Amino acid sequence: MISKKDELIKQAYIDWLDSMNWSFWCTLTTPYELTPKSARRAIKRYHAILSRISNKRCRIFFVLEPFGIKEGMHIHCLILMPEKYHEPVYYKQMVESWQLCTGRYKRVKDERGCWVEQQNARIDLKRYKETISASGYCTKYLMKGNVDYDIFDENYDHGE
Repeated sequence: MISKKDELIKQAYIDWLDSMNWSFWCTLTTPYELTPKSARRAIKRYHAILSRISNKRCRIFFVLEPFGIKEGMHIHCLILMPEKYHEPVYYKQMVESWQLCTGRYKRVKDERGCWVEQQNARIDLKRYKETISASGYCTKYLMKGNVDYDIFDENYDHGE
Protein backbone atom coordinates (compact mmCIF):
# COMPACT_ATOMS: atom_id res chain seq x y z
CA MET A 1 0.00 0.00 0.00
CA ILE A 2 1.32 3.45 -0.91
CA SER A 3 1.72 5.94 1.94
CA LYS A 4 0.08 9.37 1.98
CA LYS A 5 3.52 11.00 1.61
CA ASP A 6 4.39 8.81 -1.40
CA GLU A 7 1.01 9.58 -2.95
CA LEU A 8 1.70 13.32 -2.61
CA ILE A 9 5.18 12.90 -4.15
CA LYS A 10 3.75 10.87 -7.04
CA GLN A 11 1.07 13.50 -7.65
CA ALA A 12 3.72 16.25 -7.68
CA TYR A 13 5.63 14.34 -10.37
CA ILE A 14 2.45 13.81 -12.38
CA ASP A 15 1.57 17.51 -12.15
CA TRP A 16 5.11 18.50 -13.18
CA LEU A 17 5.16 16.11 -16.16
CA ASP A 18 1.64 17.09 -17.17
CA SER A 19 2.75 20.73 -17.30
CA MET A 20 4.98 19.84 -20.27
CA ASN A 21 4.15 18.87 -23.84
CA TRP A 22 4.86 15.28 -24.93
CA SER A 23 4.59 13.51 -28.30
CA PHE A 24 5.22 9.85 -27.41
CA TRP A 25 5.44 7.45 -24.52
CA CYS A 26 7.38 4.27 -24.86
CA THR A 27 9.07 1.26 -23.35
CA LEU A 28 12.57 0.37 -24.54
CA THR A 29 14.39 -2.94 -24.12
CA THR A 30 17.32 -4.78 -25.67
CA PRO A 31 17.88 -8.47 -26.43
CA TYR A 32 20.85 -8.34 -24.05
CA GLU A 33 20.99 -7.44 -20.36
CA LEU A 34 21.14 -3.76 -19.51
CA THR A 35 22.75 -2.77 -16.24
CA PRO A 36 21.61 0.52 -14.69
CA LYS A 37 24.76 2.19 -16.05
CA SER A 38 24.39 0.77 -19.58
CA ALA A 39 20.64 1.59 -19.65
CA ARG A 40 21.40 5.21 -18.74
CA ARG A 41 24.08 5.36 -21.46
CA ALA A 42 21.64 3.90 -24.02
CA ILE A 43 18.89 6.43 -23.27
CA LYS A 44 21.44 9.25 -23.28
CA ARG A 45 22.61 8.12 -26.76
CA TYR A 46 18.99 7.87 -27.88
CA HIS A 47 18.36 11.44 -26.74
CA ALA A 48 21.52 12.64 -28.53
CA ILE A 49 20.43 11.00 -31.80
CA LEU A 50 16.85 12.29 -31.55
CA SER A 51 18.15 15.77 -30.72
CA ARG A 52 20.37 15.69 -33.79
CA ILE A 53 17.63 14.61 -36.19
CA SER A 54 15.10 17.08 -34.71
CA ASN A 55 17.41 20.11 -34.66
CA LYS A 56 17.63 20.01 -30.86
CA ARG A 57 13.87 19.90 -30.40
CA CYS A 58 13.79 16.75 -28.28
CA ARG A 59 13.07 16.17 -24.59
CA ILE A 60 13.01 12.80 -22.83
CA PHE A 61 11.89 11.96 -19.31
CA PHE A 62 12.83 8.39 -18.45
CA VAL A 63 12.60 5.87 -15.66
CA LEU A 64 14.90 2.84 -15.57
CA GLU A 65 13.20 -0.16 -14.01
CA PRO A 66 14.50 -3.66 -13.27
CA PHE A 67 12.67 -6.53 -14.95
CA GLY A 68 10.44 -8.48 -12.61
CA ILE A 69 11.43 -11.98 -13.74
CA LYS A 70 14.84 -11.66 -15.38
CA GLU A 71 18.10 -9.80 -14.88
CA GLY A 72 18.61 -6.33 -16.27
CA MET A 73 16.73 -3.11 -16.81
CA HIS A 74 14.20 -1.69 -19.22
CA ILE A 75 13.28 1.94 -19.84
CA HIS A 76 9.96 3.77 -19.69
CA CYS A 77 9.92 7.27 -21.13
CA LEU A 78 8.02 10.27 -22.35
CA ILE A 79 9.38 11.93 -25.49
CA LEU A 80 8.79 15.33 -27.05
CA MET A 81 9.56 15.57 -30.77
CA PRO A 82 8.27 17.85 -33.54
CA GLU A 83 4.80 16.92 -34.83
CA LYS A 84 6.15 15.54 -38.13
CA TYR A 85 7.57 12.53 -36.23
CA HIS A 86 4.07 11.09 -36.10
CA GLU A 87 4.30 10.61 -39.90
CA PRO A 88 5.49 7.09 -40.87
CA VAL A 89 8.79 8.08 -42.50
CA TYR A 90 9.88 10.15 -39.48
CA TYR A 91 8.43 7.69 -36.97
CA LYS A 92 10.60 5.02 -38.59
CA GLN A 93 13.65 7.24 -37.93
CA MET A 94 12.85 7.15 -34.22
CA VAL A 95 12.55 3.35 -34.24
CA GLU A 96 15.77 2.92 -36.25
CA SER A 97 17.56 5.36 -33.95
CA TRP A 98 16.87 3.07 -30.97
CA GLN A 99 18.31 0.14 -32.95
CA LEU A 100 21.39 2.21 -33.76
CA CYS A 101 22.10 3.31 -30.20
CA THR A 102 21.72 -0.26 -28.88
CA GLY A 103 24.06 -1.68 -31.51
CA ARG A 104 21.30 -3.68 -33.21
CA TYR A 105 21.10 -1.72 -36.45
CA LYS A 106 23.44 -3.90 -38.45
CA ARG A 107 24.04 -7.38 -39.72
CA VAL A 108 26.55 -9.80 -38.21
CA LYS A 109 28.26 -12.94 -39.45
CA ASP A 110 27.00 -16.26 -38.16
CA GLU A 111 29.16 -19.29 -37.33
CA ARG A 112 29.39 -20.14 -41.08
CA GLY A 113 30.48 -16.63 -42.04
CA CYS A 114 27.13 -15.68 -43.59
CA TRP A 115 25.62 -12.25 -42.99
CA VAL A 116 22.44 -12.39 -40.90
CA GLU A 117 20.20 -9.74 -39.36
CA GLN A 118 20.52 -9.26 -35.62
CA GLN A 119 17.56 -9.52 -33.29
CA ASN A 120 16.17 -6.02 -32.91
CA ALA A 121 15.94 -4.17 -29.64
CA ARG A 122 12.29 -3.74 -28.67
CA ILE A 123 10.71 -0.30 -28.83
CA ASP A 124 7.04 0.14 -27.99
CA LEU A 125 6.53 3.73 -29.20
CA LYS A 126 3.03 5.17 -28.98
CA ARG A 127 1.46 8.55 -29.59
CA TYR A 128 1.06 10.45 -26.33
CA LYS A 129 -2.58 10.99 -25.43
CA GLU A 130 -3.24 13.27 -22.49
CA THR A 131 -6.39 11.33 -21.63
CA ILE A 132 -4.34 8.18 -20.93
CA SER A 133 -2.04 10.00 -18.49
CA ALA A 134 1.25 8.60 -19.71
CA SER A 135 2.91 10.75 -17.06
CA GLY A 136 1.05 8.72 -14.44
CA TYR A 137 2.23 5.59 -16.22
CA CYS A 138 5.87 6.70 -15.90
CA THR A 139 5.55 7.96 -12.33
CA LYS A 140 4.14 4.67 -11.03
CA TYR A 141 7.62 3.23 -11.59
CA LEU A 142 9.23 6.04 -9.57
CA MET A 143 7.45 4.90 -6.45
CA LYS A 144 8.67 1.29 -6.70
CA GLY A 145 12.18 2.03 -5.44
CA ASN A 146 15.37 0.68 -7.01
CA VAL A 147 14.84 2.93 -10.04
CA ASP A 148 16.79 5.66 -11.75
CA TYR A 149 15.19 8.55 -13.61
CA ASP A 150 16.10 11.84 -15.27
CA ILE A 151 15.06 14.32 -17.90
CA PHE A 152 17.18 15.10 -20.95
CA ASP A 153 16.40 18.44 -22.52
CA GLU A 154 18.56 20.93 -24.39
CA ASN A 155 17.39 23.60 -21.94
CA TYR A 156 18.28 21.61 -18.82
CA ASP A 157 21.79 21.67 -17.29
CA HIS A 158 22.81 18.16 -16.21
CA GLY A 159 25.98 19.39 -14.53
CA GLU A 160 28.20 17.55 -17.02
